Amino acid sequence: MENIIIAANKRTPAVSFEFTKGELSITGRSIPEDAFAFYSQLLLWLENYTHQHTAPQTTITISLDYYNTSSSMYLLNMLKILDELAAKGHPVLLKWYFYEEDVEGWVETFEESLIPMLKHVQSELIHFKE
Repeated sequence: MENIIIAANKRTPAVSFEFTKGELSITGRSIPEDAFAFYSQLLLWLENYTHQHTAPQTTITISLDYYNTSSSMYLLNMLKILDELAAKGHPVLLKWYFYEEDVEGWVETFEESLIPMLKHVQSELIHFKE
């Protein structure tokens, strides 16, 4: 299975999905004009990964300075796929980096909505320090 490496630009994040290491990373800004076109390849890769993974653990790191609503829907779908993998006994760790200005309201949303939905994924909320 091929890795996915995508360089960041003004509208889309850098993506590094490394199959043998089980390390997935999305960093930068996510405001694509066509979120489906950008994220559909990542969702397909993740679906295939869940059937072929070889790493002892999967770690997904999300560090976005800004993302729009359509991006958040695709990120949520990606996390649901990983939660299904974790439900089968494969350890999955989510590391979500946030900026100070994101704290108000967002942390509560993360803890009250996202964490309970991801029943099998170990999650860490990490303050991004520049």
